[in-house]
Amino acid sequence: MSDTFEQFKGEIHIIARQTAQPGKADELVALLKGVKASCDSDAEPDCLRYEILRFDHEICVVEKYANAAAIHTHMNTPPFKFLGTKRAEVVVEGSRVVKFFEST
Repeated sequence: MSDTFEQFKGEIHIIARQTAQPGKADELVALLKGVKASCDSDAEPDCLRYEILRFDHEICVVEKYANAAAIHTHMNTPPFKFLGTKRAEVVVEGSRVVKFFEST
């Protein structure tokens, strides 16, 4: 487990957990579904998995990419960038934790 992914050479898994602001969980999930649509499209062929999990206002995203370049591609898509502009409005400050894992 790591806080960064640049050192990984193979497939990379990401687990991102966050708490939605009160009354904002549906909005956060909608934003994440926009990101998922990009991941599932030809725009991100090396995004191998993007799954949104929810329990009440706790949201977890489980992702898998072919390599670090695929994560860079993902981070430069319009839906991901748009999510970044809205994050402060929908996510409790300090609740977001992102961890990276390499396939063995």
